[in-house]
Amino acid sequence: MIRFFVPGNPVAQARPRTFWHKAAGRFITMNPRKSEDWKERVRLHSLPHGPKEPIDVPVRAYLDFYIPRPKGAKDTVWACARPDLDNFIKGTLDALQTAGFFVDDSRVVWLEAKKFYARDGKVGVAITVLGVDEKP
Repeated sequence: MIRFFVPGNPVAQARPRTFWHKAAGRFITMNPRKSEDWKERVRLHSLPHGPKEPIDVPVRAYLDFYIPRPKGAKDTVWACARPDLDNFIKGTLDALQTAGFFVDDSRVVWLEAKKFYARDGKVGVAITVLGVDEKP
C-alpha cells in the first residue's frame, strides 16, 4: 500500500487550447499553466513514495481532495461546487503515471474519489494506491 498527501490547492485538469502559431506556421496545442503546475507538484511529491518499477497490475486508487472553504460554507463538509471532481481526478492520475506509478493509468480499475472543503486551511489531495486484493 502506498499512501501520501500532496499539499497545495488542487487544480482541475483544464481542456487543452489549440491555436494557430503564425511564426511556426502551424497549429499549437497547449495545456493551461495552472494544470501543468499542479501535475508537476503531484509528480514531485509522489516520487519518494512511488514503486521501484511502474505498476503493471490492476490497482485501487483512493483520492481525497481538500479544497479551500468559501466564506459562505461554514458548516458543510462536502464541496459540491465547481470545479468538477472528475477533472481533479484526471490531472492527478496523469501526474502519477508520469511519476512512474503505473505503466498506464488504465491499471486503475477501482477508484474512489471525494471532494471536501478543507478544515484549518489544509488543502491538497490524500492519495492511496493498493492492489485490488490488498486490504487497506
